[in-house]
Amino acid sequence: MTDNILEVKGIHTLYGKAIFCTVSFAIKKGQTVSIMGATAWEVHNLKSILGIVKPRSGAVLYKGKEIDALPTWKRMRTNCYVPEGGACFTT
Repeated sequence: MTDNILEVKGIHTLYGKAIFCTVSFAIKKGQTVSIMGATAWEVHNLKSILGIVKPRSGAVLYKGKEIDALPTWKRMRTNCYVPEGGACFTT
């Protein structure tokens, strides 16, 4: 059994014809992680982790079990995605 809550192993994400670099990291219980930046890299890699975009290769594990086959709505129960541009809340 691993003490990692979320583990990302070698995710490759496509954006048009561009392939973003390999992304690998692990998050332990109690940690909070934020992925921020000014390019499409962060958004598309995060979408791959959440299952919104299918990665070209790699794996996502939740509590040591692969979740690649889970639908996005089940993945979203354990993760949070807040899109930029204020589209999250309406007035």
